[in-house]
This record gives sequence, structure tokens and C-alpha cells, in this order.
Amino acid sequence: MANSSKNIITFLLSALSVLSSLGVANAKEIAVEGKKKTWSHDAVTDDKGMYHIKVTGNHDEDICEVMLVESNDPDCNEVNKDQYLKKTARVEISSDDGEVEKVREVSPLGFMIKEPMAQCVDVMRDMGIAADGSIA
Repeated sequence: MANSSKNIITFLLSALSVLSSLGVANAKEIAVEGKKKTWSHDAVTDDKGMYHIKVTGNHDEDICEVMLVESNDPDCNEVNKDQYLKKTARVEISSDDGEVEKVREVSPLGFMIKEPMAQCVDVMRDMGIAADGSIA
């Protein structure tokens, strides 16, 4: 087993402004913590909506989940609370999982804009989503 004090895993994440073609929303705060809460960390996105978090030690038994906490953009700061959507993105942070790379990429999480853009209504309808955000 590797010396856990020398194991460093970095994962790259992004927070996006959903339904916005104008750019990405910078998250003011993003929380990362394991199910047993053996480790927790907050991060802030850069100007591209990306954030990098270094995890030290070995977390073989931990399930790490990343969640949105707060957005800097008042027009794109809502987290969809519908029950069918995942609120977190999971990432494997064990250093003994067979992964050679020390960098993990996590699925993007997104804030919603308050009002859908006019050009998105047809796309949303094609996806089975009503204008109010409910499943059509």
C-alpha cells in the first residue's frame, strides 16, 4: 500500500449556467465532502467556471460527492430541486483504484437562469421539458 501522506489526487470540475449561451456562471462556493464526512472542502470557480481541488491522503472507503452551494450571478443562481435530477456529482478519490492518472474529471453541475432564453423554448420542448421547467 502506498504512503497515504504522499497521495495527491486533483479533480477538475465545472459549474455551468444552464440554458445560457452567454458564458459560464462562476460559483461563489462549491462543497466537496464524503458520505462519512471524513473530509470536506469548499472551492470557488475561476473566470471560466472551472475549479481545482487537491485531495491528499487515501480515501479508499469514501464516496466523494461534489455539490453546488452558491452562485455569484444573481440571474443564474438557482439549483434545480426536481426529484429526478441528481444534486451531486460523484468522484472516486482512492489512490488504490487502479487509475494511473492523478487527475479526476467530474461531471459538470449547473445553476439555472431565472427565465429561459426565448431561443431555448423549442429545444426544451423537444427534450420534453415545459416552459415552466416541469416534465411535459
